[in-house]
Amino acid sequence: MILYYALGGGLGHISRSLALLAHAPQPLLQSVRLLVSSRSAEVARPISPCPMDLVPERAMADRRLYARFLDEYLHRHDVSCIVVDTFPFGLLGELRYRAPRLPRVLVGRYLRWDAYRERCGDLAGAVWPRVSILIEDQEEACREEAARHGRVVTAPWPVSLARPMDGVTGIRPACCIVHSGSPEEMDRLMLEARRIMAEREMEGAPEIFTPDRGLFPVERSLVRFTDVVSGAGYAGCSAAAVMKGRVRYHLHPFPRRFDDQALRLRRLNEGTWGDVSAGDAARTAAVLWGEVACLKLPFSG
Repeated sequence: MILYYALGGGLGHISRSLALLAHAPQPLLQSVRLLVSSRSAEVARPISPCPMDLVPERAMADRRLYARFLDEYLHRHDVSCIVVDTFPFGLLGELRYRAPRLPRVLVGRYLRWDAYRERCGDLAGAVWPRVSILIEDQEEACREEAARHGRVVTAPWPVSLARPMDGVTGIRPACCIVHSGSPEEMDRLMLEARRIMAEREMEGAPEIFTPDRGLFPVERSLVRFTDVVSGAGYAGCSAAAVMKGRVRYHLHPFPRRFDDQALRLRRLNEGTWGDVSAGDAARTAAVLWGEVACLKLPFSG
C-alpha cells in the first residue's frame, strides 16, 4: 500500500494531493490511501479517487496518541511507501525515525526551513525522502539537505484542481472571495473585493466561498466570475497561473509559520514562479508516479 501523507490545516494540502492523484495510473490507485488531518476534509471526500482517512481529533491533540495511531495505521494497511506532502518528516516531525525501512517521496511545496527544523528538533539519523520532487523553489539550505540525503527533482508546473478551460470570458463582471482563513483575514479580503467592485462598477456584494459551503473543488464554481480575491497560498497561486487570461486573481499574502506567501506572490508576478505553459498537474503527476514506480514496491510486480 502507498500512503499519501497530506497532513495540514485548510484544504491546500488535500487539493494538491487530489490534483496529483487524479492523474495517477489507474492500476496504481488501487494501492493508495490518502491520510489527512484537516477539519474541512469531508467536503473533499466525494472526489477522492482512493480511500481518504481522517486522523482522529483526539490523536491530533496528543503526540503520544498520534504516534500510537500512526504505528497502528502503517501496520494495518501494510504500507510499503509514503508520499509526503510539503513536510519531509511529517507536520510535527513524527516521521523522522518512524518505520525507517519505508521509502519516502516528497512533494515539496515551499517550506520555511529554519522554522520547520525548529519544530522537528534533532534530525541526526532522521529518515529522509529518497526523492524530493520540488514543485516550488526552496531555500538553499533545504535544497542542499535534500540533495545530501537523496535525489532532487525539479517539477515547476502548477499543481491545481483548476483546469485551463475553466473561466468564461465576456460575461458580466462579478467578484468573489475564496478563503478558509481567520475572520480577520476574511475582512482584509472583503476590503479588497469591495475596492475592485467599486473600481469596475460591479453591483451587489462579493460572493464568499468558504469550506463550509460544501463546494469542492471551488475552482470549478468560479466560471461565472471575472475577478477572484484570495490569499497567496499555493492553491490560490497555482489556480491563478492555470486560469491566467480567463479569470483575474487578486492575491493577498498572509503570514504563515511554514510558508512565505509574499515570496510566492512576488515570484508569480515576476513570471518566475512556475511554468504553466510547459505543463500542469498532469506533468508533475507523471514525475511523481514514475518515481514511485522506480522504487520497485511489492505490489508493482
